[in-house]
Amino acid sequence: MAVVCENLVRIITHPIVLAAFFAWFGAQLIKVIIFAAEKRRFDARLLYATGGMPSGHAASVSALTVAIYLYEGVSTAFVLSGVFALVVIRDALYFRSLSQADYLLADETTPKKALAAMRVKPRHTLAQVLVGILFGTIIALVVFLVR
Repeated sequence: MAVVCENLVRIITHPIVLAAFFAWFGAQLIKVIIFAAEKRRFDARLLYATGGMPSGHAASVSALTVAIYLYEGVSTAFVLSGVFALVVIRDALYFRSLSQADYLLADETTPKKALAAMRVKPRHTLAQVLVGILFGTIIALVVFLVR
């Protein structure tokens, strides 16, 4: 049991995991702050919501990829992470537009209360994704500078 706990602690405190987590959490926290500043109210549900500025998807996968590079250099894990990042970022830009089309279609046929319960967000804009990538890269660099 002690070995399992030690390994779990090593995983949780690994700089690659920390970079990806802090990038995602930081992006989500920024969304809460932006919402609070614009609407003058706090909504903790935004900590796990999708969509908005910056892209948490782009932030976390770019932090993951940069952190792997900083930890290992060019490696199989780095290449796989880069491919994974491209898929996730493309999904944030393109696939979510299909969700938006579904949302707009449902908007004509579904009661407003049901739409609010769906919590479907439109796709990310290019700016949201680029800011997410930049934020994730900065967080990975910071994690590796302070470790």
